Amino acid sequence: MKRLRNLALIIIINLLTIAVVHADLYNGLVAYYPFNGNANDESGKGNNGTVEGAALVEDRFGNADRAYFFDGDDYINAGNTIELIKNNALSIAVWIKSEEYSGIQGIVSKYAYYSFNGWGLFLINNCYNFEVLNGSYLTQINSVSNVSE
Repeated sequence: MKRLRNLALIIIINLLTIAVVHADLYNGLVAYYPFNGNANDESGKGNNGTVEGAALVEDRFGNADRAYFFDGDDYINAGNTIELIKNNALSIAVWIKSEEYSGIQGIVSKYAYYSFNGWGLFLINNCYNFEVLNGSYLTQINSVSNVSE
């Protein structure tokens, strides 16, 4: 009987853990760009990107047209939606492969047009740099280790 009670307790704890770990990833999501052959926002918010020069290529798993190649002056413009500029809370997830690790390379950024508000993730001289600009106040977070292939 005691063994059955312990087993039931373990099952209940596991079920509670599963319930707590599950999170709604769309709660608060303002943009999601899976690059399914285009730069459309699949969050349902309509923040579609306009590709400016970048070319569709294979992703890291070999899937065709699931990543973009940028040759230095290419970019994807997501417009000026205020949701993309807010500095309250922000999570960014990207996979990048750089062919050069020197100088300044923009990875993803969004700044309000003609203002000092926004954020950006950059690769600067082989180190990652994240900055938030709020008015005239700049906060920077830099990686201390070099980026490796």
